Amino acid sequence: VFHSCDLWFWFETISMCHRPYRGHHYELARKMANYLAGFVKEHDPNVPDDDGSSMEEWKCASGDDLNIIELKQCSLHKI
Repeated sequence: VFHSCDLWFWFETISMCHRPYRGHHYELARKMANYLAGFVKEHDPNVPDDDGSSMEEWKCASGDDLNIIELKQCSLHKI
């Protein structure tokens, strides 16, 4: 992993990178960009995926429960 590689994913621009990304990388980038765009546009990351399907709910932090979602390849894992 190289410095700032996450930016290629958050902004879904990995096709412009010289690194050898594959299909699962593009899916991860799409999910990351959807969460970010939903948060920016709707103040809620829980918007439908680009294909209209629902994505896993990312709940708000509450007290000691941070409700962190770990984005890994093509699946999401709650921590």
